[in-house]
Amino acid sequence: MQVTDRVTVTLGPGLQVGADYEHGVRTGAVIERVRYHPKGGPVEVRAPVQVVANPRAAVRALRIDIRGAHVFTLTRQEIARALEWVDGSGWLQAVAALYRGEETGFTIILRDGTCAEWRVRPVRFLSLTPVQSSNCEVQAQHQRRELSA
Repeated sequence: MQVTDRVTVTLGPGLQVGADYEHGVRTGAVIERVRYHPKGGPVEVRAPVQVVANPRAAVRALRIDIRGAHVFTLTRQEIARALEWVDGSGWLQAVAALYRGEETGFTIILRDGTCAEWRVRPVRFLSLTPVQSSNCEVQAQHQRRELSA
């Protein structure tokens, strides 16, 4: 559902900018990448969270990451398992789970015992897209005329 409204955004104490925004609730997915040692070793390492537009895009990002992760750090068994998930039916099941509103993910164990885990959650978020109003267009055209004169 798309609605255009005037939205006031607060930038700081006393600073506000009003603009027309098209807004709507969208569905997407959040991807988390985590590395940790299961036996309480080094502290957990988290990569920045990534938000994507749909479940297929989320699983596509996982497949790319997993293909790149196996090159130097996995045992032969983990390489086979990772590639089976990426190229087999594992990724299809992950897409289906996300469309059902369920979390999904994949975990591999690196040679040194560290776990690399990808977690994907379906989310709903508010999308705000600025809409150029006719007043802005008229002002911009007027300013261009003044500059060219």
